[in-house]
Amino acid sequence: LIEDKERLIKEAAKALKTGNVDELANRAALVANESKEKDKQISQLTNELASIKAKSVLENAKDVGCLKLITAVFENMSVNDLRSMCDNAKQAADNAVVVAAGTMPEKGTVNFCCVCAKEAVNKGAHAGNIVRQVAKIADGNGGGKPESAMAGGKDISKARDAVDASYGIVLSMIGDE
Repeated sequence: LIEDKERLIKEAAKALKTGNVDELANRAALVANESKEKDKQISQLTNELASIKAKSVLENAKDVGCLKLITAVFENMSVNDLRSMCDNAKQAADNAVVVAAGTMPEKGTVNFCCVCAKEAVNKGAHAGNIVRQVAKIADGNGGGKPESAMAGGKDISKARDAVDASYGIVLSMIGDE
């Protein structure tokens, strides 16, 4: 039993790239701290990338009555990154409605996010209702608050059609304003 434990300790020391087993605890703590720092850097870079993507989709904003509709479909985008991108894009205008999809091909799913700026909500846009109707097109469901909502879908092939349908959905909510 002692020999097994010694072998395990030596393997752990080798995996953590320390030749001295007495330094094993210190090395493990150092590796854990390095991992935390890298996670922070990844998070920061992900947020910067989301901001860049948000700016790129702003160029394709469409006028829907008195609102600006921003739509996008991204491949391999996590739920958190999708939400962050939408929040960044929403800041483009007080009357912005943002509808985006993040597809996950390896899982065969699609996530939808919708955010509505304050003026868009005042004009009748409701993110929860928009995202619910959008998700139904991709065999999904979801909802949320007037200013922010999330949904999921099962049919990844309909992500683009679902997002494109948001134009008519938003138009029907605000009428002819």
